[in-house]
Amino acid sequence: MRELARKQLIDTLIVYESSRISRKHLVGQIILSELSNNGVKVISITEGVLNSTEIDSLLNSIRMYSNESSSKLTSQRVSNAKSVIAQQGRYLGGRVVLGYKVVNSKLVIDKTLEPIIKNMFTIYKNQSAKATIEYLAENGIRKTNQTLRFMLMNT
Repeated sequence: MRELARKQLIDTLIVYESSRISRKHLVGQIILSELSNNGVKVISITEGVLNSTEIDSLLNSIRMYSNESSSKLTSQRVSNAKSVIAQQGRYLGGRVVLGYKVVNSKLVIDKTLEPIIKNMFTIYKNQSAKATIEYLAENGIRKTNQTLRFMLMNT
């Protein structure tokens, strides 16, 4: 977007609200200034034109500061909520590691894969990554060397 403005390829930018430009106070101010200097009119659907007058500059500074503060507060709330969920032993989401499954919001060992996983570690320790990948493939589990390395280091 900034490159398009520098090349004079856009004349108007429409955003939902100023926080879509940046959640960092100073970065938002710099971007708005750069767009304005390149003749790009910035319009927020919820806040109106963001860069047409000197008063807009002051209001944008306040908006951008508010956006940054709001973003930090939201981040802290999410971190706190995740911490509580983790302390309760509940699963936080993301890719489930091979050998586990989610049951009632908790990560538990998948008993059907437990012997395969145990053998996987033994084969890797006594043979090689290639032998381990071949063993997994024989058991219907397709993994790359990189994925195998991640799984083995994530224990």
